[in-house]
Amino acid sequence: MRFLLHHHRWLVAAPLLLLAAACGGSDEEAGAAAADSTPAATQAPSAPSTTTAGTLTDGNIVAILAASGRSEIVPSDSVVDRVEHPQVKAFARQMITQHTALGDTVNGVAQQNGITPAPDSLSAQLDSVTSAEVQRLRGLSGPALDRAFMLYMVRSHENVLHAIEGDLLPAAQNPQLRTALEQDVLPMVRAHLAKADSIRRTLGSP
Repeated sequence: MRFLLHHHRWLVAAPLLLLAAACGGSDEEAGAAAADSTPAATQAPSAPSTTTAGTLTDGNIVAILAASGRSEIVPSDSVVDRVEHPQVKAFARQMITQHTALGDTVNGVAQQNGITPAPDSLSAQLDSVTSAEVQRLRGLSGPALDRAFMLYMVRSHENVLHAIEGDLLPAAQNPQLRTALEQDVLPMVRAHLAKADSIRRTLGSP
């Protein structure tokens, strides 16, 4: 996903046709998405562009990180007992455990430095998209659910990675918050993205 830096379209966290088009992905990815039979009505809506990195406060960044954590935890929790592939099930459990721990780390940094989370339109829209994705996944089962969930995990982590590198890090003012982004958040997101993409490839296209 290469669309973060100016428009915050990383909030479009749904996979399939909508997300493949927004990502500017390859023709192969777009074709795979088009082959999916999921009804369009169950796909998460697009979120409009809002603020730019230059207007983000540290409080906004903390709130956005919390919302991005929920975007991994909540869908994972909704499918962990329904997905079938052992690697997919293990990955969902990992998302719940590790993103919860990461959220605790960021919250600890915020509390130590007197940073009050300041939800804004970005974090609110991300939560809205997460809710829509959970609803979409509830309509799937079997291998289709496994593939759709892992594609979502790849796209979601891609979005978060580019948001951190392109928007959150440049805007962060508190040194400890910057350090947490660089040393805690970024390495985990990168590792999760690599693993999610590896698992997705073993499952094949939706």
